[in-house]
Amino acid sequence: MGFVLEISIELNPQYDRKFVTSTKANWARLLNPNSPAIISSEGVNEEITLPGNLVINSKSSKYGELIWKKNIALNPSSFSYAGSLTWTGIPTMADELIKENLVYKG
Repeated sequence: MGFVLEISIELNPQYDRKFVTSTKANWARLLNPNSPAIISSEGVNEEITLPGNLVINSKSSKYGELIWKKNIALNPSSFSYAGSLTWTGIPTMADELIKENLVYKG
């Protein structure tokens, strides 16, 4: 009887997001009186922690039945960054991960 060995990693990201709000005068109001007088923007300071588990499964090659399973806790890894972009409103996590230079080029 043979078996199939499956190995995977489960990650459970944890985000500690802190937003820094700044305001400035909206000079467009001189041209358009309907524009807001003040523009608010958000900057981001964040720490991301990636705890996870290494998961090893052994299954029957004939029936696909789980024979054995082992979870091994991995040491969490963390990184911090201060965002380089300013946002109008609070950005989503997906926008930050895609557009923020200090995340995907860090």
